[in-house]
Amino acid sequence: MQLPKRVAVNSADGYLAACEAGYGLIQTPYYHVARQLQDATLQRVLEDYPLPALPLTALYPPQRHLSTRLRVFIDWLVELFARPGNHISCP
Repeated sequence: MQLPKRVAVNSADGYLAACEAGYGLIQTPYYHVARQLQDATLQRVLEDYPLPALPLTALYPPQRHLSTRLRVFIDWLVELFARPGNHISCP
């Protein structure tokens, strides 16, 4: 397949708009295209070839004790990403 042009974008919205305009395939988190998949504006391809999950790391300055606010936020992230069926990551 010969592609006529290369497209460069600098935002997730531009990436999605290029795909919707027919410029090619994109790899993006589910939550960013959930509506388009629901209304069949876009469709999934290559579902038999899932990508490995990417790690997420919370970085914070070294301290003896974490602030309560930071600890609560980190715990929330861990819980959020651990939920089965969450759509934060690509299913």
